[in-house]
Amino acid sequence: MKRQLSGLIAMVLVFTVATSIFIYEWLHPNVNYPEARDGVLDARDWDFSQQGIIPLRGEWEFYKDQLLTPQDFADQVSDQRTERRFLQVPGGWKGKVSDDGYGAGTYRLRMLVSDLGDYSLRAKKIRMSSHIYMDGQELGGTGQTALSDTGFVPSNFPFFGTVEVKDQTIEIIVQVASYNNVQGGLVQAPEFGRTADVLTRRDNARMADVIVITTLLVFGIYFAGMFRQWRREPYLIFFSLFCWALGIFFSIDNEIVMANLVPSISYLLLQKLLFILPYLAILFFIHYVRIYLSDRSGHWFKGFRWVSYVYLALLILLPNDRLLVLLWPGVLLQVVAFGFIFTSIFRNRHHGVRIYYILLGAFFLIISWIFAQTRYQLALDSPYYIIVTLLLVVLSQSFLMTDRIRGAFLRSERLAQQLLVHDRQKDEFLAKTSHELRTPLHGIINLSETLLENKTTPLAAEHRENIRLLHLIGRRLAGLVNDILDMNRIRYGQLDVQPKPVDLYVSTRFVMETLSIAPIKNGVRLADELPPALPLVLADENRLRQILHNLLENGLKYTDRGTVSISAERRGSCWLFQ
Repeated sequence: MKRQLSGLIAMVLVFTVATSIFIYEWLHPNVNYPEARDGVLDARDWDFSQQGIIPLRGEWEFYKDQLLTPQDFADQVSDQRTERRFLQVPGGWKGKVSDDGYGAGTYRLRMLVSDLGDYSLRAKKIRMSSHIYMDGQELGGTGQTALSDTGFVPSNFPFFGTVEVKDQTIEIIVQVASYNNVQGGLVQAPEFGRTADVLTRRDNARMADVIVITTLLVFGIYFAGMFRQWRREPYLIFFSLFCWALGIFFSIDNEIVMANLVPSISYLLLQKLLFILPYLAILFFIHYVRIYLSDRSGHWFKGFRWVSYVYLALLILLPNDRLLVLLWPGVLLQVVAFGFIFTSIFRNRHHGVRIYYILLGAFFLIISWIFAQTRYQLALDSPYYIIVTLLLVVLSQSFLMTDRIRGAFLRSERLAQQLLVHDRQKDEFLAKTSHELRTPLHGIINLSETLLENKTTPLAAEHRENIRLLHLIGRRLAGLVNDILDMNRIRYGQLDVQPKPVDLYVSTRFVMETLSIAPIKNGVRLADELPPALPLVLADENRLRQILHNLLENGLKYTDRGTVSISAERRGSCWLFQ
């Protein structure tokens, strides 16, 4: 137990250090990009063909409460210069443009490049609507910008636009507006570069999202199918729901792949789902862990579960402009959920190597969660290697469940082998016991038959009836022993049929005498209506007696009143028995 605890603590420390290193490298890249100064970004020394894309960071011109176009700047309106200020990009508006971070305005940046040709702009986090111009051309935007919330339409879809640059000075104008939902601003620096490079960046990001989404949804379907076959393992359905929740979440996050399938999807619905799905995924994961480990729910966890239900109800019922109030309480609840997960893991560390699989999955999930929270708060792009952590969450638990199912299969196979051994031992016991019983039974039958047929010293009437009853019981027991031996022969394919001429009348009388000792219902009579002069039949005498015994016994058992009889009549060249 101490060794397992030490191993768990060591894994916690290793993953904590590794996560810290990854986050530090993510937040402090080694590439030195040119930055904008006073609304101008000089990229003439940057070789876009060799060095790739640059983020448009730095000081942009900003015009508050104005939605300006290239024509407005070409007209050199003096009021624009008066209203001009410089805002740092990336950055939000709260406390800079307005106290609450809402409003509208226009960003402007002049790019200086050395080479002409096709250039593209890619923007992912312009909050919460935009309209973009580059080099005098209108490229479109996301949502609908407006100077008031009357005509404002929010959207968080990524933007991509391309122009053919014919001058070394490129003017980029971005109209931005945000009201009532999320604080506005260029919270993530747009990316600028050669069209082929920007397209490659976008396609790689989409491909990464598609890989994650497809993996999660496929595993969700797989484990749901497994649950149909293994209903005794309810943790399977919770892990399936976990995969589905995360798969849908990633389809509406980052590159918003869902927008390609449903272009008209509402931003308000997306925002609700972005709050609800991550919390649901963590709830499903914690239930999966606790059920898998058979961890009992204490009062603290029951309280947490009810708080979670209330939190989810608030997310569903509150209007979108109030959702941000629940952001940090939700983060806190998720931290508490991870605490319960680790508590269950350490409490059930006696499960052996399987607990390490669960711990691996929990750590990979926490890494993904930390990166997601950091990305959201700092408006950063996810590093491509972050998709590996989500895949490792699913794969580690898949290996765990595969190992468990494999163990269950091996255990079932071992039990099946034991059952076969016990069944064989049972057959051997019955065979030996039957053989041992046949000897004294035959002695009883032969002795009683001798006494009954003794004409020299006949038995008294009262003793004769008792000996006859003993003889019939002996024959009945001998028949049961023979049935047991026959069943054993049938199992191993060793039953032989030996046809020979048989007197049907004698065999029937034998069966009826044997049945006469069995209790018969009141009002039911057993009658022998066979004619004495019957021809011999070719049959196995023992099998024939078994058939007659079963038929007559069933007749007696299922007849409430009347007569159970056996008769025969000649029809042409055949005899009909009924």
